[in-house]
Formats: sequence, C-alpha cells, structure tokens
Amino acid sequence: NLNGTPDSLLADYTQAFRSWELEDQKPTFRDVFLQYYKDKFKKDYEHHEKKTSMENSMRSAYKNSSELHDRIFSELVANDLQNVLDACPLKHSSLELIVVLYHQMYQYALKNDICEKDYSRFITINKDEDDEHGVPFSDDELSILWKNKDNPTVEMMLIMCYSGFRISA
Repeated sequence: NLNGTPDSLLADYTQAFRSWELEDQKPTFRDVFLQYYKDKFKKDYEHHEKKTSMENSMRSAYKNSSELHDRIFSELVANDLQNVLDACPLKHSSLELIVVLYHQMYQYALKNDICEKDYSRFITINKDEDDEHGVPFSDDELSILWKNKDNPTVEMMLIMCYSGFRISA
C-alpha cells in the first residue's frame, strides 16, 4: 500500500513479517498431534462430547509422550521415540498404543510433507508381554462344578470351559 500513511505501512509490514515468521516455523510434536487428531476424528482435541475408545487411547498415548510435545516433529529421530517407550512405566498394552500413535502421526506427517522419514518404523517395545491369561480349573474344581451343574451360573461356566466360549465374545 504505497498510498498509505507511515503507520499503515508499518502495520502492513508488521503483518507481512508475522505471516512469514509463522510460515517459517516448524511444527512441534504437539502441533502435528493436534492436526492429526482433527484429521482422524473430524473434531478438535478440546471437544467435550463423548469420545470413542480410539480417541481416548490416542489421547492417553499422547499424554504419555509429554517429553516430546515441544520438540520439532521433523527433527525427531528413532532414539527420541524409543527413549519415551523405554522410560514409560506402563503395561505392554499401553506401550502398544503409543507405538500405534507414532505410526499414525508419521503417516499423517508424511502425506502432509511435515517430515521426510518415518522413524516410528524403527522402534520396538523392549518390555515382555504382560497380558494376564486365565488359569484353567483343576480336576477337583471341575468336579465341584459338575456336582452343581443345575445352577445356571455353573452351567454357563461349564459351557465356557469345554467350548472355548469367552465372556467377551
């Protein structure tokens, strides 16, 4: 605006400089997560309506990666991601969710030219699987169940024992 006042010229210059400065800024892990979240779930991270289990899982994985939040995403390497996993005291299943989040964030970042390489491919969970598995009934316990087979609850337990049917099914 060549016809403007000195104040308006300064304002135009300041606005142009701020725009350039913002465009030149590289997104942080937090920035990429928020963009990924909005793209995946079609809503902002701060929304207050009921969340799906996948949303809750990704939000938890994000919170468990707090040491990465302020880091420039494109400057992260496999060791940065691996260190978060190795330092996390949570169970194996929670670590799996963190890995899923990293994979999905890198997928989003690659398709949007935020980074050039997917470092999530190189991380591993260095903790033994800790899922608890059921302990089968002993012969004595099965005998007690058979003696009480007329009870509807016991009947269902016997069906589950011999058919492989699970409560979750």
